Amino acid sequence: MEDEVRKLLKENLEVTKEIHKIVRNIDKYIFYQKIFWLIKFLLIVIPIILGIIYLPPIFKNIIHQYQGLLNTPNNITNSLNNNGKKLNINKLPLDIQKLLK
Repeated sequence: MEDEVRKLLKENLEVTKEIHKIVRNIDKYIFYQKIFWLIKFLLIVIPIILGIIYLPPIFKNIIHQYQGLLNTPNNITNSLNNNGKKLNINKLPLDIQKLLK
């Protein structure tokens, strides 16, 4: 009887050691999955935050630089100057005057 108990205890110890190795591997896997999830999350969130911070001033400068190319009424009246002299808008046809206003 005592031999059977020793044999069962020995088998139980071996199985427990195997289970312990498997559990350690699972713990490592879960740990690395958490690290990789954090890295992926940061790779997505950091560019979004940087874009929110730095892109509006850049776009504002670009729009300001190319504002002369946009067809806004102020730019049309500025482009109708003749050699630095203002063009009399009242002399233009009514439909063009309405567009300029």
